[in-house]
Amino acid sequence: MPFNRISVALGLAAPVLQATLATVMVHLRLNRQVPAFFLYTCFSLLASLVQTILLFSGDNNTFFNLVWAMEAIYACIGLLAMYESFRKVLRVYYFSKAWFFLAPLATILAILSVSTWALHQHTPIQTTPIGKFYLFFYLSADYMRAGFFGLFVVLVFLWQAPWQRYTFGIMKGFGLFSIVGMLADLLRSEFGTKWDFFFSYAPSVAYILGCLIWLGAFLATDERTRPAGPVSVVDLDEILELLSKLTKAIK
Repeated sequence: MPFNRISVALGLAAPVLQATLATVMVHLRLNRQVPAFFLYTCFSLLASLVQTILLFSGDNNTFFNLVWAMEAIYACIGLLAMYESFRKVLRVYYFSKAWFFLAPLATILAILSVSTWALHQHTPIQTTPIGKFYLFFYLSADYMRAGFFGLFVVLVFLWQAPWQRYTFGIMKGFGLFSIVGMLADLLRSEFGTKWDFFFSYAPSVAYILGCLIWLGAFLATDERTRPAGPVSVVDLDEILELLSKLTKAIK
């Protein structure tokens, strides 16, 4: 069947790109600059391999139980990776306002509340408790990432933050596949089976495109030619330390 061939192709493409991404990061020492994103990449690769093995093993119960558990971990690590880039880009504007970095948490909690309410209102009665957990983490993860990305875009636009290829590339990749996943869910919920094809394959295609965005950002020549190590991070830390001292002196 063509659909099965598409599923196999997408299923193989994702771990290949993830392995390539992890290799590039280690080679360029980017795993030290964005460790949370490196952890996310490694976990994504591991999760893809485990799910593929279980899928072909035919053990549906183990596959389903493990998938929803891994989805919860996957969502948490993804948000942590996004928060890492969020801080690197915007902390210079809010170095003396610790409350600012609670904004992402507030956004995530608000989306979680809405997702919990929607799940309670629209989950089929015959769904098992494990099935409810799976639906919750699968659907709310895209909403949380998309909301986090929206907050990031608004703040960058307001403050005209300077371009940082690595961190902006990471956020762009997350934003792309999260928004597409959210759109697929909304279309499926609104129009039913008419959008089954889009619902089934668009998120996977978007994730592959997200991996390509990450690879493009990390392989760009303008940052590869810089000295090895987190040079830009060190410079920014020095600026923040100086500003902090000046603030204390004024107070």
